[in-house]
Amino acid sequence: MAGESARDLLELAVGLAEEAGKITLKYFHGRPHAETKADMTPVTVADREAEAYIRGAIESRFPDDGIIGEEFGETRAPARRRWYLGVTCFGRAGSPRRAGVSLSVRRSLPPTGP
Repeated sequence: MAGESARDLLELAVGLAEEAGKITLKYFHGRPHAETKADMTPVTVADREAEAYIRGAIESRFPDDGIIGEEFGETRAPARRRWYLGVTCFGRAGSPRRAGVSLSVRRSLPPTGP
């Protein structure tokens, strides 16, 4: 984890978002089946594939980092650095609305106190 500048992380995040965008675009002109999650929001194979790609790339490069994503939940919650993933590909019933990927990186502060 040490040694990566904010610029390095930004460049990585942009690259991951671009690649994940290519994954979602494979489905954009079709109408992939949408399932309804417990929170009543839709999810498609495009959403899941894009998030899985981003997770895999982050985990291979930064195995100690935490990841929080909409489709696969949270891993390594106590990590000092966590990646927040959001992938939105389709609207209700799989109708194409937009394809977007957001990545946010946050460094947790070390615990303080006695």
